[in-house]
Amino acid sequence: RYNVCGDCSKLASSYHEAIIQLRGSKQEVQKAYTIASNIAKKASSAKPLASIVKVSSTKNGKDLFIGSKKLAKEIVKQLKKELKCKVFLSGANEKRTKDGKLTAKPTYLVKLLE
Repeated sequence: RYNVCGDCSKLASSYHEAIIQLRGSKQEVQKAYTIASNIAKKASSAKPLASIVKVSSTKNGKDLFIGSKKLAKEIVKQLKKELKCKVFLSGANEKRTKDGKLTAKPTYLVKLLE
């Protein structure tokens, strides 16, 4: 019988703590995605959950599902430094756990300007 660590189990089930929505022209979205994936690759070597768990393409850009809130903040901070963009934060994904604690999965909307 095999045992799987908690982080590996979460990764296998596409667990995420934050969402980054990249919106703008195709070139700008691709540039932002490249920056985000480079940051995630560096972070995931130290912590497996600090990675981009899933990428979803939409009509207006891409949605990045991030395994840790800290990594999501770091990515957004770097995108603001390197690209012209506006960032909006939404906490609409708030839920209560079984023991009554409030958990939030922040969603960052990154509007890329040309």
